[in-house]
Amino acid sequence: MEYKQKGLVPMWSRWSKIEFLRTLNFISLPTQLTVRKKLLGSFLLIIILLGIVGTVSMQRMSLMQKETSEITDSWMKGIETISNINLYAKDMLALQATMIMEPNDSKKGNFMPESGKLFKKIDDGLALYQGMIKDNKEQGHFDNLQKKWANYKDIYSDSFIMATRVNFVEGAGAYSGQIAAMLSKSEQAYQGMQIEINELVNLNKVGAEESSQKSADLYKSAVRDIGITVLLSVVISVGLALLIAANLAGPVKRVSEVLKQISGGDLTQQALKVRNRDEIGQLVDSLNQMTLHLRTTIMHIHDASDTVATSSNQLLSNCEQNTLAANEVNKSIQVVAEGSDHQLLSASQTGQSIEKITDGVQFIADSTTELSGVADEASRQAKLGHSSMNSVIHVMGNINEVVLRAEQGMNQLGQHSKDIGKIVEIIGDIAGQTNLLALNAAIEAARAGEYGRGFAVVADEVRRLAVQSSDAVSQISSIITKIQVDTAKVTETMKQGLTEVESGVASIGSAEASFTSIVHRAEDVSQSIQSISFAAQRLAGSAQEVYATIQVMENIAAESATAAAHVVTTTGQQLASVNEMAYSANHLSTIAQRLRQQVNLFTV
Repeated sequence: MEYKQKGLVPMWSRWSKIEFLRTLNFISLPTQLTVRKKLLGSFLLIIILLGIVGTVSMQRMSLMQKETSEITDSWMKGIETISNINLYAKDMLALQATMIMEPNDSKKGNFMPESGKLFKKIDDGLALYQGMIKDNKEQGHFDNLQKKWANYKDIYSDSFIMATRVNFVEGAGAYSGQIAAMLSKSEQAYQGMQIEINELVNLNKVGAEESSQKSADLYKSAVRDIGITVLLSVVISVGLALLIAANLAGPVKRVSEVLKQISGGDLTQQALKVRNRDEIGQLVDSLNQMTLHLRTTIMHIHDASDTVATSSNQLLSNCEQNTLAANEVNKSIQVVAEGSDHQLLSASQTGQSIEKITDGVQFIADSTTELSGVADEASRQAKLGHSSMNSVIHVMGNINEVVLRAEQGMNQLGQHSKDIGKIVEIIGDIAGQTNLLALNAAIEAARAGEYGRGFAVVADEVRRLAVQSSDAVSQISSIITKIQVDTAKVTETMKQGLTEVESGVASIGSAEASFTSIVHRAEDVSQSIQSISFAAQRLAGSAQEVYATIQVMENIAAESATAAAHVVTTTGQQLASVNEMAYSANHLSTIAQRLRQQVNLFTV
């Protein structure tokens, strides 16, 4: 749909396959490398690209895991610790009010051990939180909290002393003013602690939100980078596969066509020119040299056959003249002897040329056999590349498992948030119960009349603390709810990451199909080379036949020379020798005709 709207057409609808392969010839691999080095280099490049994909994926997943761990182990832990400190502080304040209102002096001594336990819990919580501090601002609020906590402990000690002196049933009497001042100081100290605790909670909340945002940003960048890297790897792999196929198949096809023309007797084609400097380039050079030598040899054979035909005709004419005139015998015999020597020399030269042709053809046959082995090696290397792609699919599976484990960690984070929510609900329940306790205390103070005024002041303070505790619980509940929502978003993001990883696996599957196509093309090249080797063997057989014919001609020329010498020395047998020479001339003419027929099969 997008192509139609923009008026574009796919590349394959514009170019045919042949035009595309011709285009690839201009983007050929380095010509000085061997076929084996080209294949190994190509597979090494693909393996490096796949390694980059895996490295980028693992690095981004590690950063996401780090941010998730920081949310769980640092920010959430900090919120939990400071919330516990706040809860213990509220318990201390409630215990302080209860201790002052306790009418039984014998029971007041039991409050000190319980107070000591709360002191220890708050001190331990502060010590634990101190190890979680991450910046100077947080350190400043923590130092202020420690100071205000120390101040509150001093006020609490004064409250314990005051509780031992005052009995609320009997009335505060002269200590009512001191009790009111002490409670006011306790309230101020507690409110100061609440300010610092709220600041620390807000700092941890902001830190958790920033870490969550970083994790989301890391995921988006990871999806983008991995997608781009996988796409580039697939494009480069497919382009490299097509480039290798064009670099190997093109020259081999041209060599096959030339050998087919040579086997048909056509030697007029121009020398092949290829950019390859590998085994295929050596094969083309050998083919060019063989064609040149074969063309030259055929021309020499053609000239020699013409010479032999002319000499045989002259020999026949001389024989006829010798039968009519014996005086011309010596002259004719000398001409025949000279012609025989020339024929012998030509036959010897022709035999040497044919022998060179035979060696050249045999070299081509050996080269094609060696090239067949190289093609088999290329097919084997392509199959190794196919195996490497399977290994990459296995690595992507491992990445998928890492993302699943990260998703499980986010689910655990959500469960921790729910646990903290339950703790906050318990704190709210305690605040409600404290409010009811304060209401009951106010009712009892009203019943006590004048003696219950101090008790009413304490009850009012406790009720206000309960209301503040309820407000703090609402704030913490809101924070926990936001954290749970952010956790759910991150979990959904991790699921999207799983989908992208599966898409990457599908892309690598497409690359695997490309490697399968390379294997098939390598096998086709191997079959073409075997066909070339078969044609070269046939050409070698034809050259052997020509060489045998030349040897026969050379033997006949030697016989003619011997006969001529015999006639010169033995004039008495002149007529018989002339007849024998006529027979030899006829035989030589027949051989020359056969040789010319063989030579005419080639077009030079």
